[in-house]
Amino acid sequence: MPLHDWTRATAGVFHDFHQGWMVGISSALNNGVLPYEYYALIQMPVATTETEIFELVFGRHRLDERGYPLDMTPEDEKQIYVVKKNIIAVHRSSDDSVVAQIEVVAPGNKSSPTAVRRFLDGVTNALHSGVHLLLIDILPPTAYDPNGLHHAIWSALCRDSTIPPDATCRIAASYVADHPFRSHVKQLTVGGQLPAMPLFLSQFHSVEVPVEDTYAWSFSGMAKRSHQLLESNN
Repeated sequence: MPLHDWTRATAGVFHDFHQGWMVGISSALNNGVLPYEYYALIQMPVATTETEIFELVFGRHRLDERGYPLDMTPEDEKQIYVVKKNIIAVHRSSDDSVVAQIEVVAPGNKSSPTAVRRFLDGVTNALHSGVHLLLIDILPPTAYDPNGLHHAIWSALCRDSTIPPDATCRIAASYVADHPFRSHVKQLTVGGQLPAMPLFLSQFHSVEVPVEDTYAWSFSGMAKRSHQLLESNN
């Protein structure tokens, strides 16, 4: 299935797809992709109740006496879905430690300088702590990540801003949490096919994540209205 132009979708429609994709990838990992000594879990967000989410996004000063927002901007909506979104954590069965994680970028991760900084802090902290990463970014760069998130991540990890041009747009990137850090990057294009990507479980051992098959599975489960929005030629 070709990659769609997700700039057509609202934050809510993207979140619906994102959550389904996480389920599809986790299911594939646990049903033959991962060796028996590893398992994948969908990691839920810290804030789970509506009240907790509103307090994180708006702060109490922007909530009424019932705990609901006094106003909501498009940026606020994107941040609500960022707080709600899941990631996948791969654990080692012997001690349940996390060895890798999979992160699909959401619109709210790159919609403001604060959002980009918070996202970069999260993934770079994970890598510095020894957790390998597969990052999938099917959204174009914004004014706050003009060279793409891989460029920002690599610059933060290695203090190296010399990134090949094909690594600055929509990308899938596998990072090895070793010193020196290593990355395997593939460019994604709207209308193009999604490549299978390595997910490293150790410095030299990786498994292949079926990115396109799980993308297609999640897309097939979306509402017909969403299909029409994303598949329209207009």
